[in-house]
Amino acid sequence: MQIVPQLPRARSREALATVLTELGAAVLREVSDPVVVTVFRLAISEAQRAPEVAQTLEAGRQTVRGVVGGIIAQAQSDGLLGPGDPACSSAQFLSLLWGDLMVSVLLRVRDAPSPTEAERRARHAATDFLRLNPAEADRA
Repeated sequence: MQIVPQLPRARSREALATVLTELGAAVLREVSDPVVVTVFRLAISEAQRAPEVAQTLEAGRQTVRGVVGGIIAQAQSDGLLGPGDPACSSAQFLSLLWGDLMVSVLLRVRDAPSPTEAERRARHAATDFLRLNPAEADRA
């Protein structure tokens, strides 16, 4: 997966929303690409005989979680988010981003999101994440 290579450091909550939106849209586009979805289907169907395929996909998922967690940890250290476990916050953001989309795509009951839909979903996930996670100064 080719995640957005250089994301700027967020210096404000608005900038953090932009970074999370850009990253989220890139993740949605990359992971829901038809070739990647086909590899997911293969990994699921061959997990018993070829666990290395699933392990490779899981390594990619860990990379994404690590990137999101790094952004969150940086935002926490800058006071843009309150304290907490960046890994848990990363999972929360990715859950808001994906919802049940991947299962629906894997089951072929819906198409992969268009670039416009990926952007919209990512923007909504970033907005919801920031609403659920106030800045350090806003916590009372």
